[in-house]
Amino acid sequence: MKKRIAILIIILIVTSVGLWANEATLPLRIVVNNERIYFPDAQPFSDMNNRIQVPVRFIAEELGAEVQWEQSEQKVTITLGNRTVELKIDKKEYMINNQKYTMDTKAVAKEGRSFVPIRFVSEALGAEVEWNQNITTVYITMGATPAPLPQPIINEDETVYFDGISFNPSSDLDEYGRMNEEKSQEFLIKLAEQIKFVKEDGEYVIKGTYPELPPGYEYGSGIRIYMKNGRSYVYNPLINPRTQNMDFYIPREGSFTKVVDVIDDVEEIDTFSIGFGIYNIEPVSGKDSNTGALGISTWEGNRIYFAPITGSTIYYEDGFFDFDEMFQW
Repeated sequence: MKKRIAILIIILIVTSVGLWANEATLPLRIVVNNERIYFPDAQPFSDMNNRIQVPVRFIAEELGAEVQWEQSEQKVTITLGNRTVELKIDKKEYMINNQKYTMDTKAVAKEGRSFVPIRFVSEALGAEVEWNQNITTVYITMGATPAPLPQPIINEDETVYFDGISFNPSSDLDEYGRMNEEKSQEFLIKLAEQIKFVKEDGEYVIKGTYPELPPGYEYGSGIRIYMKNGRSYVYNPLINPRTQNMDFYIPREGSFTKVVDVIDDVEEIDTFSIGFGIYNIEPVSGKDSNTGALGISTWEGNRIYFAPITGSTIYYEDGFFDFDEMFQW
């Protein structure tokens, strides 16, 4: 009987050791766009917050990003396309395009390298991240179109930046939670500066990039082209795909390129009328959801103006806006 018990104990010990050995030797694996990444020295690890940390340079460069290290500030800057991510060693706060975010762990220095939480950095650069617990593998996929930015954390008295434009809820909203007139003008003027009518490969094209907005707001836009024959064509985001012609659809966020195939010769155009606004996504009870609209017109001369929902229209002075840059047809 004692002999059987001893054998059983030995079997249990061996089995237990084997299980721990298998678990200990199963490495963390990182796969980017279906290619496994191999780390020559410092290896990925799971930190005390159960976040996978990786040497920043290897993973960033695999995604096609550039990495800079500032020793004096202990700061890592990662740039990919129009996204810039900044992290500081031992800090939970990080920045994406000058907007402040917070993660539940920290970037760390280890073995002479800077390690960053792979999920936060990959998603900040526009990639999708998936974790497979069974094989301890992180899958990172960077599509042709980057994933949307996560929403920044905005405190009531904290200033954050959206495409370089400052925003502070305590000073930039009106009493109904709408973006006030002054701040709306700032975002809308920048939007107008990023709308261009150009000719590419023999086609007339409208190109645009919407500046990022704080959470809870969206753009409204409309571009109307009047023809000398009396017809007019309107390009806007309100096109219903079930009942209307999608040839005249433009989005209300991101970048777009719209071919204007109804025009063969710019001499056919009589004038342009363009309007932009910023709206609360959630309706404002009993009130308009915006505080005014920016308008651009080429009727009887080039004009740019802001029409508030109350008060007089503001006409900007000559030379304020570069119409030649916008209208290149």
